Amino acid sequence: MAEASSQKAGCVVPLGCCGCGCLGALAVLGLGLAGAAGFFLWNGIRASGAFRSYQLAVTALEQEAEVVQRLGEPLRPGWLSQLRFQEDEEAGWVCLSFLITGAQRTGDVTVASERGAAGSEWQLRELQVRVDGDPEPIQVIGPDERGSLCEWEASDSEASSLLLDREV
Repeated sequence: MAEASSQKAGCVVPLGCCGCGCLGALAVLGLGLAGAAGFFLWNGIRASGAFRSYQLAVTALEQEAEVVQRLGEPLRPGWLSQLRFQEDEEAGWVCLSFLITGAQRTGDVTVASERGAAGSEWQLRELQVRVDGDPEPIQVIGPDERGSLCEWEASDSEASSLLLDREV
């Protein structure tokens, strides 16, 4: 006496047995691929000079009395809002910005750092905090005689707007 089984026809995927069908299997596959991409992206950022520069900047800000006084303790650094970098085995530079929030106020942090010869450590060249509502920024580390690494960002946007004006 054999009983008839009542299996549903669906995708030829092992997930079909959970009752979610093809759409569910594709959703799980998509989430898995997105998670894997995020994992590799995060690991790539953590291995870069950008992540090391971010860490150096946060440490320097936590040790800077004027920043701690004007923002309030504890300081909570946010995610990167801008990032530009160039890095290879020989050398590299990083320009980044992020928000930092204290108990009393918030500030915009701008960081410029570079690494010289292969194997050398990343060094902060510029570290500045613009506290909300204050006209003058806190210059934790000023640009050296070579000037700011990140000044070209403004000139690039001006150049691109000039190009757009010409094309119109």
